[in-house]
Amino acid sequence: MAQQPPYPPRGGMQVLVEPVPPRFDVPVWLPNHPQHPAAGGSWSVRPGRETGTRGLPVLLYSNAFKISSPGKRGFEPSENACWYKYQVTILPTRQRAAAALSPPLPPKQLLRKIWAKLEETERNGVTSLLGGVLAVYDGRSACYTTRLYPDSVISTTVTLPDRGTFSLAITNPIEIKVYELKKWWQRQSAEQSHVAEALAALNTLWVHGLSTAFLAPANRTTTFIGRPEAESMGVGREHSPKWIGGGLELWRGFFQSIKLTPTGPALNGDTTSGVFIRSGSLQTVALDFLDSRNSNHLNASVMDERQKIRLRRFLTNLNIDIFPHNHVKHKRAVKIRGGITDTSARDTYFTLRETNETVSVEEYFLRDFNIRLQYPDLPCVVVKAGVNYPMELCSVTVGNKYRRKLNAAQQKNASAFQVLKPEARFEFLRKLLNDGTLLPNGQPAPVFGPLPAHMGPYLAEFGLEIGGRLKLKGRQLLPPGIKYRQSGASVTRGAWRMTKGRDQFALAKGFISYAIIIANPRDEGDLRSFFPALIDAMREFGMTLDFPSDHHAVVHMREDETPEKDCESAVDSAYQRALQVFGKPPQVIFCVFKIANDPRYNIFKAEGARRGVATQAMQTTLLKKGGDLQTLINVGMKVNAKLGGVNFLHTAGTTSGDEPNLRRRGYLEDHPAIVFGADLSDSPGKPSIAAVVASMDTHYMLSADAVSVQRLIEPPTNAIDARAKKDEIIGDLSNMVFNLLKRRSTFGNGPPVPPPDTVIFFRDGVSDGEFGALITREIPAIKQAFKRMQAEFPSWSPRLTYLTCAKRHHIRLIPSDEKNSEKTKNGQVPKVIGNAPAGTVVDTQIVDPRSKPFQTA
Repeated sequence: MAQQPPYPPRGGMQVLVEPVPPRFDVPVWLPNHPQHPAAGGSWSVRPGRETGTRGLPVLLYSNAFKISSPGKRGFEPSENACWYKYQVTILPTRQRAAAALSPPLPPKQLLRKIWAKLEETERNGVTSLLGGVLAVYDGRSACYTTRLYPDSVISTTVTLPDRGTFSLAITNPIEIKVYELKKWWQRQSAEQSHVAEALAALNTLWVHGLSTAFLAPANRTTTFIGRPEAESMGVGREHSPKWIGGGLELWRGFFQSIKLTPTGPALNGDTTSGVFIRSGSLQTVALDFLDSRNSNHLNASVMDERQKIRLRRFLTNLNIDIFPHNHVKHKRAVKIRGGITDTSARDTYFTLRETNETVSVEEYFLRDFNIRLQYPDLPCVVVKAGVNYPMELCSVTVGNKYRRKLNAAQQKNASAFQVLKPEARFEFLRKLLNDGTLLPNGQPAPVFGPLPAHMGPYLAEFGLEIGGRLKLKGRQLLPPGIKYRQSGASVTRGAWRMTKGRDQFALAKGFISYAIIIANPRDEGDLRSFFPALIDAMREFGMTLDFPSDHHAVVHMREDETPEKDCESAVDSAYQRALQVFGKPPQVIFCVFKIANDPRYNIFKAEGARRGVATQAMQTTLLKKGGDLQTLINVGMKVNAKLGGVNFLHTAGTTSGDEPNLRRRGYLEDHPAIVFGADLSDSPGKPSIAAVVASMDTHYMLSADAVSVQRLIEPPTNAIDARAKKDEIIGDLSNMVFNLLKRRSTFGNGPPVPPPDTVIFFRDGVSDGEFGALITREIPAIKQAFKRMQAEFPSWSPRLTYLTCAKRHHIRLIPSDEKNSEKTKNGQVPKVIGNAPAGTVVDTQIVDPRSKPFQTA
């Protein structure tokens, strides 16, 4: 595998050759400002910037599909066009009298089934409450129409055979001025409330059509495709649900979202995946969870306490059907509230209300229903306190989403299904949306795939058509040259290879002591062949090592206690072993794990950080590659960087991104800057950790970091059941930035100097709804740190460029022809279209019409 360049990394850092000019004067109305929409005002239009011109032109296709009015080139609503939003209230009839108490809503999937039943009765002429007006339903509390219903208040009941009777009310129509949406993308002053509601209506249009047609699990942006849906839609067996172990399976999902572009709305369609609990016999699912095929392993007397706790957690809140063979006319849908009983159906007793008699669950079903349990030694499932059902009479319903973290084996099984090559991803979308070729010549093929076919009536009701994929004009910024100590390398397809015997690290560090932790003693033989090869290779890369290649400080990780205790003991032993072998504390502790994503990985890293020792995790498969040069290069680069070294630099005068004959110095070569990066890491049940890093040298290769623990946002005092929430805005940002500025000013051996005037701040992990909080909280915090720094360096005049980065978006790009595609390793054109070439930038056509972001690859 070729090395992936740390700078500029594939994903967006190359845009620094064309930075956004620093601006502090962009008008942003705060909620208390009279121009804010909440106060009756309108959003201001942000001044845009010109698009970039550097780089080679490249033609691309995106997974954004044009939305247009019939016979028009785009979406052209008239100035008086109106849609309507209604409030929808659906409740079980027994809760209707207590509606003022805000009872819990039925689950979304059930709400959609109820709405689908209402539409069915309207189509069949059983009822005529809606007056022929088609509506799209958001699966919760709102529906959207293009016309008013005959009555301002519609109230009815809907009965589902297996779920009961529900009251349904449609009330409170609100007018939506659709033309405001057009004014928004044309950069005119627009009423934000109407823009937001029109966008919500367009997004609901797609989700409603898909979920109603297939009744598959869906949320606001994603519809998951189960096994029956995959077969009926003809998307291919490779997209049917895949078993990944532990009672779980992975489903392919279709993501859809309306994206506003400078020429109007477009449908962003993409693939995604979700983890679900397998449907079918609960007994079979439970055995799969316990990784067994023997029903005896489920017996209440056989399972130990740990297995019962795990199974109880797995089954709690699972939706199931009670289906005791043919003795019940309709199956009964319930939710497991209490997991499983500690005792079997034979030994679980309860008291009958009518006779006050105590009987076992086994006796009850035999006497009252004439059902002789085949597996009476299995535990019962607890539907609610005092209500238990035999496991063999239960069936897991379709669409139970699994929300916990996958274990390492499940992640490995899931990876092949989750990762799709670009051509496979676009082929999947093609099968859903149209039957045209993958790369149509000329005009895009007409859309009449399985999804639009089901959605045709709704699209016609809203006067919309879905066109072909957008064809884009992008630019490929060419990479800079790579400079080692006395040699250089050129970058091809975003990667390059270090040559052993010629290339040495730009700044190689000394390596005097290390230790190795192995989890499996059988790996020690491979270890003693791999590490001498690694030590020899690091010497050739320029690192100074004052010990023989066969000197090792090896310890074995014992598994006697908890993972935390085992890792702590292993790191302590490794520390002491390095002192014995090398006479000095270890600079790096290696830990060799058997599998990727080992659950002890984070614990091992934390134990090393607690002792101030760098750590490097490895997989046992690497030890068998002792003679593989690329493996030795990759590990050597990581070790040198963790010791404070610099692996390579950029060749001066090659960072502009231009064609080779137009190469020049890049912006950051002529304007030294300090570059910050900030993000939050979230773990379930633990406080969020904020981390900020900043460049410490003019080559942007050395960095320092600051870390803080986030506080929780306490709920209002009148919110009885509310819990504290995690704050997604970095609370201690001012101190963190100030400390990093101080470290930059004192970096090196000379006297303190002011940091560079140009400050570029990258903020990761931000959702669209948090931009306002960044403007009102984080940017002022950074400016506060600037003021504190200016007290020490009055002549320092910082200019801030603040950029938000989003990796988890759903815009995908592929080259429009083979000329623009990445080449294979031997320089040949691939037979299938691959990724967009490294360094691709798109800042037109699919970007936001107001804020002018850019997409990079």
